[in-house]
Amino acid sequence: MPLTHSFLFVCSIYLAVLASPGPNLFILSQMTLSQRYKEAYFVALGIVTGTVFWVLTCIAGLATLLAEYSSLTSAIQLAGAAYLVGYGGRMLWSLVTPNRRPFTDPVKFNGSRFAAYRVGLITNLTNPKAVGFWTGVFATLLPDKISIYFYIT
Repeated sequence: MPLTHSFLFVCSIYLAVLASPGPNLFILSQMTLSQRYKEAYFVALGIVTGTVFWVLTCIAGLATLLAEYSSLTSAIQLAGAAYLVGYGGRMLWSLVTPNRRPFTDPVKFNGSRFAAYRVGLITNLTNPKAVGFWTGVFATLLPDKISIYFYIT
């Protein structure tokens, strides 16, 4: 498969994955529903930064590293699972605790753009779906020999 086709295929798969439910979509949906558009913009910037980090890390060889060291793969999977279990636990706890505010507004930024950016970045970096997706894409869809032009674009 030519490199251009691989690149377009990766882009089309990523567009489909963007619409699938996960922590990134959840935090942005909650902010949009509560009409916090300016903060949602900076959360989205944090998510994009996290995505760029995963792409660069995977291109640099994370997929090979994870294939070689299964204990590292297990550690990343456990960290992602712990994050999701903790997130779900907080949601359930907010339902049974009468004096707490509901979980529909999980984060208060107090107008801080950096805090909103940080939430988006941490949400993406701890998203196990992002790690699995990018390592899988680059390990299976790209040819063995890639020109430097692909890395630049």
